[in-house]
Amino acid sequence: MFNLGMIGVKRLDFLKTRLRLSSLPLPARLAALVPAPATVQADFEVLGCCAQVTRRQNSKTEDKRLLAARRTLLLIGNLRWPFERFFKAAHSHAISKCLYGWLARTPTQKDSWKIWADIRRAQRVHQWANRFLRAILYGGNGHLDCLSGTNLLRIVAKMMLVGQTTWSDRRCAGTPLWSLDHWFSNHGNASDAPYVWKSEHEKFTVNLNRMTVCEARHAARMGWRWYMWQRFLQSGRHECPEVHELCVDRFANFDFTKIRTEAATRPAYRALVTGAMLSPACLQNQNDQTLFPTDCPWCGTPVGHWWHVIWHCNMRPTQLAPPTCPVTARLGWGASQDQIQWLTLASEAIWRHGHGAEAAFY
Repeated sequence: MFNLGMIGVKRLDFLKTRLRLSSLPLPARLAALVPAPATVQADFEVLGCCAQVTRRQNSKTEDKRLLAARRTLLLIGNLRWPFERFFKAAHSHAISKCLYGWLARTPTQKDSWKIWADIRRAQRVHQWANRFLRAILYGGNGHLDCLSGTNLLRIVAKMMLVGQTTWSDRRCAGTPLWSLDHWFSNHGNASDAPYVWKSEHEKFTVNLNRMTVCEARHAARMGWRWYMWQRFLQSGRHECPEVHELCVDRFANFDFTKIRTEAATRPAYRALVTGAMLSPACLQNQNDQTLFPTDCPWCGTPVGHWWHVIWHCNMRPTQLAPPTCPVTARLGWGASQDQIQWLTLASEAIWRHGHGAEAAFY
């Protein structure tokens, strides 16, 4: 552990303590200046925040926090709470355990997706739900990758306010601004001016010189969702060719709060918007085709693909015209109230057709 008292640092306030070990050519240069050279280390901890001067693996403190979060998720999952109640408890009691301390670096993608997978298992999400679609809808307040970035954004904004950071700090490894700049660059944003990170759409651009903290964090979350959408398109899911033409302007106008609200009271609609609802025809690709009927639930056509069952079958109980947006037609995002009601009814019919009238919905 680096002894802060040896160089005259009296306070352990991270906003006022500026440790610049990375600015020295070698840690040995600093070791030559102190009475006990053995106390000089590249990795140290201040107020529970682990520093990063060079590339390193997780510290013991970080691993303990991640493990504590995963254990708590397992415990909450055993309570069998409803979808929304579980998610709130997971955020307040589990994610909060591993969110603290990411200042000098951000959590790895591997760790972030492990936590997200643990949430999926504890929440008993259907196996067909896509992790990227779920991240877009629910990850803004639940995915460690997004939360660590928006938390860094809040910290950097506060440091700007009190004059404890400069734009040149983004080149100093281990500073919060350096971590934030790397987080943005890893998610498709590029900085072309001090404290400005541009994205493909103006709604996703973060400008700390003009935005409030809330506005900046919302823009960062939207940019992160757009990055997750790009990851989804590269995932190889069978829906990708149908929705790949979605433009960034249309994506920016989706009301994800409304989608979550509607999904909270309609399990079938929630399955649809997260990619867990498959057409009867898609079930032909499963390992055992005899488990599920693959015909249309309305007219009995031998292979009932999605567009036929939902939008084109003449035997549908509701003859609603298909939406012009392929994402709305396939995933239900941005659907009107009439479209939501129909998509929910049709999804429930597909589920009962494949699993029986008494089968419980997840």
